[in-house]
Amino acid sequence: MREIVRRLMPYGETIVVAVAAGLIFNVLKIPLPWMLGPMTGLILWRGGTGRSPRWPVQGKNLGLVFIGYMIGVSVTTSTLIQIGQQLHFIALATVLTISVSILIGSLVFKKMGMKWADVVFGSIPGGLSQVAALSEEVNQVDATKVLFMQMIRIITVIFVVPFLVVHQVALTNGASASSAYNPFFSWLSFSHLAVLLLCGIVAFFINKTGFPVAFLTGPLLTVAAVNILFGTTAELPSLLTVAAQVLLGTHFGLQMDPGLIKRSKWIGVCTFMCSLVLIVASLGLSYFLTSVTTMNLATAFLSTAPGGLAEMTVTGSGVGADLAMISGYQLFRILFILFLALPFIKWWFVKHEQIEGY
Repeated sequence: MREIVRRLMPYGETIVVAVAAGLIFNVLKIPLPWMLGPMTGLILWRGGTGRSPRWPVQGKNLGLVFIGYMIGVSVTTSTLIQIGQQLHFIALATVLTISVSILIGSLVFKKMGMKWADVVFGSIPGGLSQVAALSEEVNQVDATKVLFMQMIRIITVIFVVPFLVVHQVALTNGASASSAYNPFFSWLSFSHLAVLLLCGIVAFFINKTGFPVAFLTGPLLTVAAVNILFGTTAELPSLLTVAAQVLLGTHFGLQMDPGLIKRSKWIGVCTFMCSLVLIVASLGLSYFLTSVTTMNLATAFLSTAPGGLAEMTVTGSGVGADLAMISGYQLFRILFILFLALPFIKWWFVKHEQIEGY
């Protein structure tokens, strides 16, 4: 019995720190309190105490399933038509975001004497795990630096973008942005459980194929199909939406190594500044999109922001943005980067390695 308790202690420690930090952020009215709170709390806890709390990867996957469900509910036939009509803008936004991120990274990090390969892999706004995995397959790349730069970018975006979006919506509406969640303690119905079970099964099998962000895209596509074929799907109770934020925030908080921040502080500072410039560029692009499409600024900004699909849609759910449109833009960029940009970049550097080897 004592052995079981000893093994579970690190997980209990993680839950206590994450929930306590989320409560503090919620009381302080900080945007996305249940994601930013656990993430910040765990980074500070680990850095201040030197302890190593744990959390199973299944926790993150469960959070992604909930978020995929939440996005899928917003997908209707009309939103699919709108996304199709904006496909050229989606492609344009994707190419511009990738180009600007690499350009900014090149101008800054080449001055620091970093290798071109590290700059490219560290600057591209793709999926963290996929970029890190591919970087390990290229000898020219320092995978540790790439992982650190990607984490700093993600954390910067997760913190800065919600503040900007909530502030913009508050100014536009003349009041604080309010969440569109259902009553917090609404109960799960049989339809909720049935669709969530189906989402989990689909995500499991899609994950076996190596499809990117399978535990999010699987439920998204499943709920969207149910929504379109059989009518409106029941909204996810707010309690599960909060749980999804806590699970993701906990995952991000444990991903970042506080010791790495201390050892690579100048790279971290430069990555932070580059991320801010990229966010400003995305804001400018979003203003352009509002002038040529029917999207409001919050939706356009979250669609073009260099963050993750899950993080941006969670932010959008709290300000009444169009989640289907956000997911359309973000998912297109993820797929473009993973299946076209990153493989091409890897091929390019491996080819030059072979040439130099000869």
